[in-house]
Amino acid sequence: MFVAVTVFPRSGVHGFGDGAGSLLIMVVIHPTALIHPTALVHPDARVHPDAVVGPMCHIGAHARIGRGTRLVSHVWVEERTVIGDDNTVYPFAGLGGPAQTRAPEGADQAPLVIGDRNRIRESATIHRGSTNSDGTRIGDDCLVMTCAHIAHDCVIGNSVVVTTGTGIAGHCHVGDFANISAHVIVTQHRHIGAHAFIAAAAKVDRDIPPYTIAQGNDTLRIRGINLMGLRRRGFPPNTLHHLTAAVRTWTTRTDLSRQQRLEQMTHDHGHIPEAETLITFLAARSTPAPRTHKPPQDTPAPML
Repeated sequence: MFVAVTVFPRSGVHGFGDGAGSLLIMVVIHPTALIHPTALVHPDARVHPDAVVGPMCHIGAHARIGRGTRLVSHVWVEERTVIGDDNTVYPFAGLGGPAQTRAPEGADQAPLVIGDRNRIRESATIHRGSTNSDGTRIGDDCLVMTCAHIAHDCVIGNSVVVTTGTGIAGHCHVGDFANISAHVIVTQHRHIGAHAFIAAAAKVDRDIPPYTIAQGNDTLRIRGINLMGLRRRGFPPNTLHHLTAAVRTWTTRTDLSRQQRLEQMTHDHGHIPEAETLITFLAARSTPAPRTHKPPQDTPAPML
């Protein structure tokens, strides 16, 4: 259960913004909660009695901080941000900032909702949803590393890793257990399938099928299945065999049309649930199939 913040005005503390509704002052809440005296908590915020709010943190109006969640220090939690249980947020992270859109200043925006047991590292930013949207949602057990950015209206699944310096633009969907390496750029409205792995510095300007590895900062390529990650998560050898063969059909059978590739994959591998998930994803996406590329063996070395 959550408890309402009890406000005790103190001398020398100044309000922020226009009007009494935006006043931010020092607070003391439930006796079991650990709130550092330098933290600023809005009177309309709700902080669980088992939460920890460290030095110089800011918690905005209508924000909710769940049981066991720890804001280490200097964390900025904007209005209408809901953080679940047992999360850890590290210094200088910014959660729930306004969506970077052309909406008029002060327009009502959808909330940011963060699940349980996530780790959000230093200087990461996650924005709330845009106007007339379902908001931004982060699942459970995710790791968002330093200086990563997740924009408005993104939906991030469970156990996702977003690595240092990666930027995910608005309206993207990332499936469970996806792993996005460092300094990746994901353009708007992209879908990244479950268990996919994106190599460092890739430019993701098309949808990435589940269970695959994508690579390339000029032309994005599918390099096969995420074999190591799937093995770690206990996928049986037979499933890995069919996924490997299905992805090979999709990426190398350039003699077949898109529809023919899908039909061939369904005929050969559709009885495997994971392969069926892969085929369904590919059928629903309008982007062309990325083709694997192997340079000819007799290609001369470049002149230096």
